[in-house]
Amino acid sequence: MFYGVGGLKIFRDLIYEMQGMMKEDHRFYKEHGFYDFPQKKKGKILGMYLVGQMMTNQKLSKKIGNKMTEGMLMPYQQIIKKAKKKMGNL
Repeated sequence: MFYGVGGLKIFRDLIYEMQGMMKEDHRFYKEHGFYDFPQKKKGKILGMYLVGQMMTNQKLSKKIGNKMTEGMLMPYQQIIKKAKKKMGNL
């Protein structure tokens, strides 16, 4: 089905780019031949390896806590605020 294939390709690209953080997923995808495309985002991949290494440090991981989720949501804060405001007006 289209959605299954599309979802697989989206996750494949995400896992490839974030292989430094998603080590086990990357290993599985690599062993089973899911990577059938060239990727040239070396800087982003290196950055994810750095984040992966930082997250293995217990002290740093405790200090960061849930702030990582906040950081990932930061670009969407305006959209979330608008949606909450709209929901309040209903």
